[in-house]
Amino acid sequence: MRLVHQTWMSVVLALALVGGCASRSGLEVLESSLRQQEDRLAGLQQQLNATQSELQISQNEVAQLRAQLAANGEQSHAPEHFENEFKAVGLRFNAYLTSGIDRDGYPGDDGLSVLLYPHDEQGGLVKLAGTVELRAVDLSAPDGQQEIGSWSYTPEQTKKSWHTGFLAAGFMFDEAWERLPQGANITLHARFKTLDGRQFDAVQPLKVTVPAAGPLAQVPPLQTKVRASKPTISPVGYDARKDRDEGDLAAELEDEGNGNQGVIETSDRYREHELPVIR
Repeated sequence: MRLVHQTWMSVVLALALVGGCASRSGLEVLESSLRQQEDRLAGLQQQLNATQSELQISQNEVAQLRAQLAANGEQSHAPEHFENEFKAVGLRFNAYLTSGIDRDGYPGDDGLSVLLYPHDEQGGLVKLAGTVELRAVDLSAPDGQQEIGSWSYTPEQTKKSWHTGFLAAGFMFDEAWERLPQGANITLHARFKTLDGRQFDAVQPLKVTVPAAGPLAQVPPLQTKVRASKPTISPVGYDARKDRDEGDLAAELEDEGNGNQGVIETSDRYREHELPVIR
């Protein structure tokens, strides 16, 4: 029994020694990992400090350049402009607010209304300054006459044309045709150039109502002047000839003598001069 007891005690001591060694080994590994994390954090902190220092230097340089531009009378751009500059990845028409328009009241669309906007990668609107070029093409027209309109806008004009409404926002332009379209299917081409030289293009098919070759002639309304007067009803048996001058009466009697009957009996046995007369 004593031998068995000694054997178990040896096993327990061995296990305790092994557990102690494992604990010391795990602790050393943990301490080493912590030291590596501290070194990594110290390196990242140094990089952050250097980056912030470079950013501050760049901001100071930008402020100095803006001051020089303002002193020379040149226009400088706000920081948010440059932020949006890199967000824009394309140009898009608003199909619901791009259409032909009839402004003169005659049949057919005599112009067009366009709404387009720069967009980011998710399709969201980006408010950005730049130049815009528009071109309307009628492919059904003969060669040399297919371009029915071409317009260009400066950054100042595009800034003023920015429209923000309940349904959509973007650059809105209303223009009249430079040449009347001959077909109902028109193709719109748009090009947007940012201030840093980037360029975006968009194409939009458009269905319009073909206008007439010329405005229809306006017919002036009839202007009939009616003089209101109180009617006078003559009694039965009244001879209106009594009120006429002698010249008119002599002419009428002469007509009667030539076979022109001045007195005509009606179906109700009244003679003409006996009928009530509205004067």
